[in-house]
Amino acid sequence: MRTRRRLAVALAAIGLGLVALFVWEKSSPSVSPPSVLNNPGPNASPPAPAPNLPAAAPATRIDPAQVRVATSLPDGISLLPESAELVADLNHPRDAPDHDLEIVENLITTYRGIFGSNPPGGLNTEIVAAMLGANPRKLAIIPRDLAALSPSGELLDRWGTPFLFHPVSDEIMEVMSAGPDQILWTPDDVGKITPANEQSPQEL
Repeated sequence: MRTRRRLAVALAAIGLGLVALFVWEKSSPSVSPPSVLNNPGPNASPPAPAPNLPAAAPATRIDPAQVRVATSLPDGISLLPESAELVADLNHPRDAPDHDLEIVENLITTYRGIFGSNPPGGLNTEIVAAMLGANPRKLAIIPRDLAALSPSGELLDRWGTPFLFHPVSDEIMEVMSAGPDQILWTPDDVGKITPANEQSPQEL
């Protein structure tokens, strides 16, 4: 009789323990073992790839579509604000001379993106006039009060010498600065103009 009673008590205790364990598991948050989280097995699915986000445009590039936000000037010329901000850093002392060429080349690239070809002409004054608004859309890529503009309408490098422009084709424009000695075709020139005898037949 005592044995049966002890057996019944033991079974009841086991039952109560199982019930308690069941209730505890239901009320506790489910946590995966660290080995599963940190060390996935060889058959584990690879993580989903990150979405393909478009690369940010370089800081010295201007989207030609921005012409829609151009600011109108009293004489009917519209100024592209983004290009005005970019060219404001032209010849800045904190930057290297190569950066000046990048700015000028990016301005020409912007003009070409809007009009389909480089500014017309080959002289500094002709190219600058087109970027000042003497074009079919009366759209200025550079402001008229730019410090780097000479009274005669030339775009000057940081040493006060007009940039040399070389239109290789409708889609290629080379730019060069005479450098600190202010004399072209000397070793301190910044940039490179391709001589005619080095150009490919497509460029001539």
